[in-house]
Amino acid sequence: MSTAVTAAVRGILARARTEGDRLYLPDRLSPGLYAQVERVLRAAGGQWKGGLTGAHVFPGDAAAALAGILAATRLTSARQRDQWYPTPAEVIDELLAAAGLCPGLEVLEPSAGEGAIAAAVAEAGCAVDCVELDSQRAQAIERAGVAREVRCGDFLAVPPRRGYDAVVMNPPFARNADTRHVEHALRFLRPGGVLAAVMGGGIEFRADRAARKIRSLADGIWPLPPGSFHESGADIDTAVVVIRAPGGRVPEGPVRVSLDLTAIRMRRFHPPTGRRGVYIESGFGGRDRIFRWAGDCVGCGQRTWAHDDGADDVRGAFGWWTGCPVTAGDFADEQVPEDASWPRCGACWNSSEKTDEIKRKILARDAGHVGGPAGDAEPALTLF
Repeated sequence: MSTAVTAAVRGILARARTEGDRLYLPDRLSPGLYAQVERVLRAAGGQWKGGLTGAHVFPGDAAAALAGILAATRLTSARQRDQWYPTPAEVIDELLAAAGLCPGLEVLEPSAGEGAIAAAVAEAGCAVDCVELDSQRAQAIERAGVAREVRCGDFLAVPPRRGYDAVVMNPPFARNADTRHVEHALRFLRPGGVLAAVMGGGIEFRADRAARKIRSLADGIWPLPPGSFHESGADIDTAVVVIRAPGGRVPEGPVRVSLDLTAIRMRRFHPPTGRRGVYIESGFGGRDRIFRWAGDCVGCGQRTWAHDDGADDVRGAFGWWTGCPVTAGDFADEQVPEDASWPRCGACWNSSEKTDEIKRKILARDAGHVGGPAGDAEPALTLF
């Protein structure tokens, strides 16, 4: 939908005064005429700033924006054109908490708008590079001086370069653009890096391939409160999605970790991508607990985890990644060693059909006794 530039609006704006990024209207207007002018100025990127300013402020040169308005009969707003909805401060706080930023990290912000997220990332002590489609908004980021580098262009056309510690983003949503942008952004992460993105709320249930892939990789998907983007002009359901790239430094020996949750309920230890090995959790009942990789599920192949003390439940820390092994007790008349054990995840354990399939698979291949996790090869986890 576009906004008409009527003769009456053009007549008012032809007498407007500009100064840098500010546009001053020439007269006090009737409410009806002012509403028409306001719609046109907003479509062109201007925002009313009251108080001492008393002007409409543009992300770039106001004179250039005014010339474009006067030469047009209809305007398409930046929000309608490229789905730019500035990220509110509360959402930025959620994104930065999800990404776990600390000073010294290198961060990428695609579709950076006017740099609201970039400013917060820089304030956290990180070096941030930005990509922004709109030249005026890219100039606004450069003027703010918050980014190490600003690239003007379509993010989806930027060649991937792995090496960023984090990607923090609020991509466009129209026609599932959010999944395409997240797919591309994952290719910029170093091993072990973190992506934190605002996405459309449909990511929790959409059935397309990209949405299913993102759900399979996500460390967490947390709906944002209704109306989170109301101040930006969008009343849509949104969610924060966090994905950690596999890999990174492989620890030697037991490592002390925490299964506690961050402020937005993201686990510090990530069962789907955790390295095989031994970990020590502190804080449970005032004592340490050791948990280990319990093998890749013989039903679906996902890795499973279990505590040495045996106190495991799929409602606990590991969720569906809890080790629920198939043992001799799961077989009826078939003869298997009494101490035999085959890795199984919580999801397959919860399905009688899947468990029956697993048992048929074990008997068909005449599997021998498995005393622990089978195989040494680390399965590849492909992002996109």
